[in-house]
Amino acid sequence: MEVVGLSFALVILATLSRMTCSFCLIAQRHLTGAKDLYLPQKLLRTQLGSTRGREGDGEGVGTAKVVAIPTSPIADMKPGTSGLRKKVSVWQEGNYLNNFIQSALDVMVEDPKSSTIVLGGDGRYFNAQAIQIIIQMAAAHGVKRIFVGKDGLLSTPAASAVIRERDGGVACMGIILTASHNPGGVDGDFGIKFNNAAGSPATEAVTERIFSRTQTIDEFFIVEGSPPLKLSRVGHKETVAGTCTIVDVIDPVEDYLGVLQDSFDFEGKKGGFLILYFFVYMYVLYPTHCCSAPPVYCSSRRI
Repeated sequence: MEVVGLSFALVILATLSRMTCSFCLIAQRHLTGAKDLYLPQKLLRTQLGSTRGREGDGEGVGTAKVVAIPTSPIADMKPGTSGLRKKVSVWQEGNYLNNFIQSALDVMVEDPKSSTIVLGGDGRYFNAQAIQIIIQMAAAHGVKRIFVGKDGLLSTPAASAVIRERDGGVACMGIILTASHNPGGVDGDFGIKFNNAAGSPATEAVTERIFSRTQTIDEFFIVEGSPPLKLSRVGHKETVAGTCTIVDVIDPVEDYLGVLQDSFDFEGKKGGFLILYFFVYMYVLYPTHCCSAPPVYCSSRRI
């Protein structure tokens, strides 16, 4: 009887989670939007011969360099409230991914030389390849530092926590690779959404500007000749070859866990209930975020 009662309680909790959002996101409710930013493409090009694109600035392959690749607008690239979601095959076709990322960088990164961005995704098909491409494009754009979740993994609330908490909240934007509940796989969906400097989702005004930029783009920038970055070890730092951009591999849970511990009393009388709620939310509704559950449980219960 107790087992049936517990199972029923879990179902109720999962349903309530779907309707009202997880307690994990409550810490984000106080956030406000950041100002819209835009870096003119002409200014971007003038930097190719100075702080960007200088051969041998970074470690690794000396022949790596920033190149400008001609492209043309693609009509169907309007982000919704949860970013842009398309079939994996669409993202892999031509310059689709490149156009979208370049447009976002143009709009959201105002001063590349002093900028930090956060990058990660839910691990679905095409995540690993897209991460490497985005790193090379961000480096070509002149971004100073990129925080990347280990193995390219970073859940949406965890990315928000990193933006707000790590190094005093220095990041100006987050790039999150996810199509949420849409099915993944080679024939499934892939998506990208953006967070602003406050850690909250990019406002409609910002996404509208990104879309407008996609409709006028005529070239994108990427590092050519740079080897793939090593993202499998937390604490690993690597300079993108041919640039001054530093990639910093971070624990995908650490900052998120800190926010949760500051927001909830896991060790109090209701701590067990909160942990149970957390497990139901992560494993039943958001299995791609399940890497967060064991560290949160073990840390909060002092195991």
